[in-house]
Amino acid sequence: MWLPASMKPVSTLCLNGLADPNILNAGAFTDPGISPSDIADAIERMFAERLAGRAWSTPKSMILPPDGRLLMTMMAACENPPVMAVKSLVMNSANPEYGLPQINAQVSLTDARTGAPLGTVDGNWVTETRTAALSLVAARRMAQPDSETLALVGTGVQGRAHLRALAAEFPLNRVFLVGRGRANLDRLAALALDLKIEPVECDAESALRAADIIVTSISYTKQTEPFLDAGWVKPGSFTAVTDTFVPWRRDTIAAFDRCIIDDLEQEKAMTARRLMPLEDVTGDLSGLLSGVVIGRQNDERTLFAFRGHALADLAAALLAHQMSGKEHQI
Repeated sequence: MWLPASMKPVSTLCLNGLADPNILNAGAFTDPGISPSDIADAIERMFAERLAGRAWSTPKSMILPPDGRLLMTMMAACENPPVMAVKSLVMNSANPEYGLPQINAQVSLTDARTGAPLGTVDGNWVTETRTAALSLVAARRMAQPDSETLALVGTGVQGRAHLRALAAEFPLNRVFLVGRGRANLDRLAALALDLKIEPVECDAESALRAADIIVTSISYTKQTEPFLDAGWVKPGSFTAVTDTFVPWRRDTIAAFDRCIIDDLEQEKAMTARRLMPLEDVTGDLSGLLSGVVIGRQNDERTLFAFRGHALADLAAALLAHQMSGKEHQI
């Protein structure tokens, strides 16, 4: 039964171990085992609530200071249970110089009826897990179910998160690794071996030509030059672009046959920095999940490109809140 948040103590939950003493360590909800499939399922339920008129989100709001930082907020709310989530995020390419991740975020959960605080969930964990889970939601409908090979262009946090998520539901036996950082390559290769998947380091063109599923997650820097050609992608493959096409040559994107984004309404609001021309978009995630938009036909080269969605943040943070033993089950 739902109870006003004011009747329960405020909780704070954390997964990245940053210095804030009010945010707890991650083990609280990784140990019970929130799997990528769990988060993908929670996202699908949240989108079903949206289609039923019981969940809502706003487009991202951004500030771009002249020094290259990105300051962003995302907000979503649902009625069952009555919870609002607001994610605050800062991306700063200088952070690694201070031993911090390039992106840091937090998600505040609030009772959507009373306005009372419910807790704070580490936004880095939310971003990591929900991004891979969004790709998995799309892959369930856009990738060939017998896909065996995966290419990861970008071998950091998202490379590892996507390997875990896709290996959970596809019969992967080989992963092609495209990256430059030795530590990240070694860590990702070790994870692949743990999952009984053969890791193969190779160049980008070879990886894209061979893979059934492709994920790109290249962090933006002012020095990044596009180096991926969509013409290398083989027929029948599925590509998830999590990096707003940072490594892709824009003049080649038309090689994809079917292009789905996360939210058409959000994209229409992003007039200054669109993912791709709207006329090239087949539909969005809501259309895909409702069946209005088909995920693939035959040997199409399918593409899911996304910025991240506030409803997915809400779904992941709420699931973590659940697993911590709090009220407000969904």
